[in-house]
Amino acid sequence: MPHPMFREDIVEAFYAAVFSARRSRSSAALDDLHIPVSDVFYARAAIEAATGVRYPLSQIEEAMFREGMLAAEDCFENAKHYA
Repeated sequence: MPHPMFREDIVEAFYAAVFSARRSRSSAALDDLHIPVSDVFYARAAIEAATGVRYPLSQIEEAMFREGMLAAEDCFENAKHYA
């Protein structure tokens, strides 16, 4: 199950976190937000174009990590939850 801060609506979540950080003068909301590397978005778009299936970002990131396409530091919580 994806972490609550690994969200599909990442753009909306990012701007909500920025707004929250500005209001509270704390970056905690931004620190908790995981934004996958761009390759994850491109891979998902390619898979969706080829198959018509839109997989969650977390599932694409996990698959790319397991296939050796992403380093642990590029993954949510350094891929600890993929073990």
